[in-house]
Amino acid sequence: IWHSLHADLARLSANSSHIVSESASHYLNDSDPGLVIGSIRRVVDSARTRQPLARQEASGEPASGHP
Repeated sequence: IWHSLHADLARLSANSSHIVSESASHYLNDSDPGLVIGSIRRVVDSARTRQPLARQEASGEPASGHP
């Protein structure tokens, strides 16, 4: 149920991504740091270039196939 509620929340914005880690931990900075770092970088790049975020697949991979 949480997955669908989080996806609904992400759809409230025209410029958002819903990324799901395969880690079961609530401390993603410890269990999946690459996902956290990559996500932060995408948001910063989006803000700097004033381009929308690339849509993400549920697994955290960019829908376009680009990092």
